[in-house]
Amino acid sequence: MSCGLNQLQPDFMSEGRRLNRTGIRCALAALALFGGLLEMRSAGALEWEPVEGAQQTISEPEPIKQDTRPGTALNWTSVESSDATTQEQQGLNWRAVSETDQTDAEPINRAIVWEPIEPGEVITIDDIAPSQDFSLEPSNDLEKPVAYSRGSMIQIGETVYSYMGFHALQRQPNTWVSIGISAIDDSWQSRPSPCERGNFFDQCSDGLMENLIRLYNSEDWFSLDLQWVIHSLSGEGSPFNFTVGGTTFGDNDEGTKFMEGQSLGFRMARSFWKDWGISIGGNRLYHLDDTTDLPRNLYIKGTRIFRLNNSPEPPIAQITLGLMSDVYNPDSMLGTIKYPSWLQGGLYPSMFAENFGEKRTKQRGYEKVAGVSSAFVCAEETIFRDNPRPPGTANPDCIQKVAFGPVASIGLAPWPWLSLYATYKRTLNLGVSLKPFKTVPWTFSIEAISPIPGFNEQYDRMVRNVRCPDGDGPFKQCRTRVGLWTEFSF
Repeated sequence: MSCGLNQLQPDFMSEGRRLNRTGIRCALAALALFGGLLEMRSAGALEWEPVEGAQQTISEPEPIKQDTRPGTALNWTSVESSDATTQEQQGLNWRAVSETDQTDAEPINRAIVWEPIEPGEVITIDDIAPSQDFSLEPSNDLEKPVAYSRGSMIQIGETVYSYMGFHALQRQPNTWVSIGISAIDDSWQSRPSPCERGNFFDQCSDGLMENLIRLYNSEDWFSLDLQWVIHSLSGEGSPFNFTVGGTTFGDNDEGTKFMEGQSLGFRMARSFWKDWGISIGGNRLYHLDDTTDLPRNLYIKGTRIFRLNNSPEPPIAQITLGLMSDVYNPDSMLGTIKYPSWLQGGLYPSMFAENFGEKRTKQRGYEKVAGVSSAFVCAEETIFRDNPRPPGTANPDCIQKVAFGPVASIGLAPWPWLSLYATYKRTLNLGVSLKPFKTVPWTFSIEAISPIPGFNEQYDRMVRNVRCPDGDGPFKQCRTRVGLWTEFSF
C-alpha cells in the first residue's frame, strides 16, 4: 500500500463525499511515526552531571567516640533528625555516660521474670540463678506488714502468734473484742494456810475475767480500748455449777457473789515503724463496787518486735519496757506518787490504813487508802528503816501515796503456735503459751509465779517466813504458784 499527501485529503470529487479508507490508515501510521521521533529527541536531550556543593540527603553515621573509662555504662537516648521526613526515618543514637550521670537512675529490678521455652527444652541446674545472689539485696520495707495487738496476742499480717508476755502494740484494725480468763492455784491468804497447793478449785484459788472492748481505732492514728474486769466468776447468782471430785462449785460458793468485783480501765496504743509500739493506760481505775482488792495501775510501755528471718511467718521476739504505779519492790522502786481522791479507796487493810485512813466503809473498804502499795510506802518511812520507828511517826499522807517502778516483758515465738516468755512487775514470772489452731486467735498459757528467789527481797522474806522455812530454793513447791491464762479475740 502506498500513501501520498493527496491521499490525506477527502475526495470531494467522488459521489456522496465518501472518505478514502486507505487514506485514513496512512494518516494514523504517519502520526505514530512522528510521535516516536519526538520521544527520541527528548531522550537524547537529558544528561546526568555531578553538582558541586549540593546538600547530601543520605549521610553515614559518625563513629562513637568513647572518652570514658572502660566499663562505663551506656545510656540509650532518642535522637531527632532534622532531615527525617517520616517517623520511620528517626533512630537511636548511642551516647557514653559517666557514673555520675546515673544518680537519678532507678534501681535495677531483680524481680523474677518468666520466659516461655520451646517444647522439649529442658531446664538444668545451670540455668537457675543461685539464691545467694539475692541475699545481699535490700528488703522492701513497704512490703512488711505492721505488727498489731490481738488482745494479749500479736498479729503480723494474717499470722497470729501466741501470748508472748504483755506488750504495747496498737489494736489490729479489723478486731473488736478480746476476752481473757486467768486463774491462780493458791492465793496465800492465810497463815498457816489451809489451801491445797496446785488445786485451782481450792478455797484459796483466785481468778478473774479481763475483757478489752474497742472504742476507737484508726490505722493512721491510735486505738482506744475499754478494759472491763470481773473479779468474781462464781458464787450466789452463778448461772452454772460443776463438780470436781466430791466438791460442787457454782452458786453455792461463799464469798462474793457472781459478777461482783467489777472495775473499768482503759488502754490507748499506737504502732509505728512497722515493729514498734507505745501504750498508756490504767488498770481497774474505776471500781463499780467495794469488793475489789486489786490495784489501780497507771502505766506507760514501749514494745519492739524483732523478725528473725524473711519467711512469710517468721520467728519473732519481743521486748517491752515501761513504768507502772502501785507495784512495790524495794530493790527496784523508783519513787512514790500521790493519787488524787478519785483514785483512792479499796480493800487494802493495814495498820497504816487504820491509823491514817478513814474507817472501813460498809463494804470493808478504805476510802483514803491509795492502793496496795500504800502500806509499804508508809513502812519505808518507819519500820523498814535501818533504825525502825513506830508506824505512827510516818507522815499521814503516806497512805495516799503509791510506789512506782519498772516493768518488763520478753518473749520468743519460734513458731506462731508456740512461745516462751518472762514478765517482771514486782516479781519474775516464767511461762509458755500455745495457740493450737492456726486460723483461730485462741491461746492457752501456763505460768510459774515467782519461781526464782532474788528478784524481790521483801517477797522472798515472806516466802521464807510463811511458806518455806526450811529453804527457799528455785522452783520449790512451797514457793512457786501456778497461773493459767486463756484468751480469745475476734
